[in-house]
Amino acid sequence: MKICFCNGKGGVGKTSLSVLVSLALAQAGKDVSFSDRDGQRTASQCLGQIEGTGVTLRESGGDVVIVDTPPNLESDGFLSAVKESDIILLVTSPSPADLWTSIKTAEILNRLKRKDAIIKLLFNRVVAGSRLEKQREFIVEQIGLTPVREVVHQRMAYQMALLEGWAGLSPEAREEIFRIGLAIIA
Repeated sequence: MKICFCNGKGGVGKTSLSVLVSLALAQAGKDVSFSDRDGQRTASQCLGQIEGTGVTLRESGGDVVIVDTPPNLESDGFLSAVKESDIILLVTSPSPADLWTSIKTAEILNRLKRKDAIIKLLFNRVVAGSRLEKQREFIVEQIGLTPVREVVHQRMAYQMALLEGWAGLSPEAREEIFRIGLAIIA
């Protein structure tokens, strides 16, 4: 199964979530490969410096291949990842600036994806109880994609995990990322 994390906008958390979900799936016993298609290579740097992730940096193989894409809708890395993936996750926050780019990205994803591929909307950096969180249903309607049932809340622990790996997460943060990983592959 190949899972692509994407958005035409940078800064929405594609790389952080792709790394965290790959760590969660590896912790759950899956054989996880990671394909870093973003020219910045941030995910490769993160996974390369953390000991014992259980995630292999390679283009294919294993139970699950996680693909991080660049925030450029016309790049080869983005285009090939979308065309090859079984599951495409459009990562966004409930912010108006992310909404506008996510609408355009969703249109492109629907044109490029394989017929049997699934596209889902994954909310990141959600502040619990905020006015923007309460607008999620409106955002879902505007983008026009089915959302992943679970959301990723705003936590500094997720940034620390990019330095410290799975051990850098609190039990609550681990549980949240496990739920996201399971919701994606279910």
